[in-house]
Amino acid sequence: MAVNITNGPLSVLPSIGLSDYTADQEDGPLTHRVLSRQDPEITLRPLGAREGSFTLDFTSEAEAATARRTLSTPTVWTLLHPERTSIEMEFIVAGLSYPLDGSGRWCLTVQFEEVS
Repeated sequence: MAVNITNGPLSVLPSIGLSDYTADQEDGPLTHRVLSRQDPEITLRPLGAREGSFTLDFTSEAEAATARRTLSTPTVWTLLHPERTSIEMEFIVAGLSYPLDGSGRWCLTVQFEEVS
């Protein structure tokens, strides 16, 4: 099964797949230094949602260009990956880049922010 990025009526199905997935989670516990105290106050809270990027790989320039136009739509997207379910999420597109790849792939790099 292939990677699927959808919002319901619109879908992006990369013909080669998804690569270079990177995600970070930040905004966890807070440390507060208090004057005249040796030990800090600590506020425990969960890490925030994932932020990062992934690359969609296509066999043709036309497919990659269509995906770029589709993912430019301001909406919440769902990433489904049947082989790597841990990366599945709902996200918004924070940016797109269109690097040229020397190996014959057409690539679209998506910067994302997870929303749920």
